[in-house]
Amino acid sequence: MNANNFDCSGVIYSDEIYLVSFLPITNGTTIDLTDNGWERAYSDYFGTTEGVYRFTRNGGTIPAGTVFKFRLRQNAPNITNSDNTGWNFTNLNGNANSLDFSTSGDQLIVMQGGNWSTTGIQHQGTYNGRLLFAYNSTSTWAANPTSTNRSNLPDELQCFHITPNSGTNSYRHYNGPATPVSKAEWMVRIHNPANWVNESNCTNFNSNFTISNIIINSSTSTQTVCQDEETNEIILEYAPNATYQWFSNTIASTTGGTMFPGENSNSFTPPSNSGGTVYYYCEITINISLDGSNCLPYKSNLYQIITNQTPITSNIVQH
Repeated sequence: MNANNFDCSGVIYSDEIYLVSFLPITNGTTIDLTDNGWERAYSDYFGTTEGVYRFTRNGGTIPAGTVFKFRLRQNAPNITNSDNTGWNFTNLNGNANSLDFSTSGDQLIVMQGGNWSTTGIQHQGTYNGRLLFAYNSTSTWAANPTSTNRSNLPDELQCFHITPNSGTNSYRHYNGPATPVSKAEWMVRIHNPANWVNESNCTNFNSNFTISNIIINSSTSTQTVCQDEETNEIILEYAPNATYQWFSNTIASTTGGTMFPGENSNSFTPPSNSGGTVYYYCEITINISLDGSNCLPYKSNLYQIITNQTPITSNIVQH
């Protein structure tokens, strides 16, 4: 999030927002964004005096893992489709209401597949689609009826948000590892506060943020060993806010496995004490809910261990 690129470009772009998807984005795909505060004045309603922007893809497929950017103008009527090549832009909340990310702190909610509507009463906005993700440039989720820059965190997003540990982070970008890993491990990286950097201004943001697409590894790793031979240790991405549980399975599946009691770290050395083929995987839970709710685990890739059984031999008998 670059919360004020105008200081660098001289063009009235208020914000530049960078997103990435784990699925390909094809023509016709819509992505809805809002900075209306959730429960600003009423429980279970959005505020209504800010923007709700819909972007519809019309410029061809964006491959999974590609980092892409939306530019937002400070005043909604000034934004045009040319500001975001390959996307068609619509303001669902009326041209008088703009989406701009305040440098004093703000929140952004990413949504999809629904309709925005209001009851006619201020700050009773509703959206009947999916809430995908939330981003906060402050460390607190707390709506304020008198502020356009504060929001509660929707219940649906308790396990799907990025929130800094402290301060106001108006020029914040990912600065962690970029080596190919599984989707689960990318989620660990993205939700690890240590992998994010807050710049002091847009000049430093533009200089230090390298747009690098993420590479998602979905392959099954295979080791072949002899019985009782030491196997290679499996090491997954670590973060202090993640917990780990390893499983084994007799089939190539990350469901229905048998839990390994006590194997609760990001590393695991598979056993090889019996012959045959066994698959291993890890369930990774990222503990970021603010209300104490349990987050569902992400599952690692499969790791196949083929153990060749030690042959049975007999004594040599001399005649």
